[in-house]
Amino acid sequence: MSTYIDPSTALALARQARDEHLRRAERHRQSRLVRDHGVPAGRPRRHRRWHLEWRRTLLAH
Repeated sequence: MSTYIDPSTALALARQARDEHLRRAERHRQSRLVRDHGVPAGRPRRHRRWHLEWRRTLLAH
């Protein structure tokens, strides 16, 4: 078995990997848009400040 890959195959693989990556990135961006400007799916994400405040309220009691 030879480890040599002909340039056309390498090019095809690289192109395939790249547009797969671009598709994923696009889908990720869409999900971000939905999460930021739409109805959040499930429990909304809390900000770090919110957690700090919550810990402070718990400690205050």
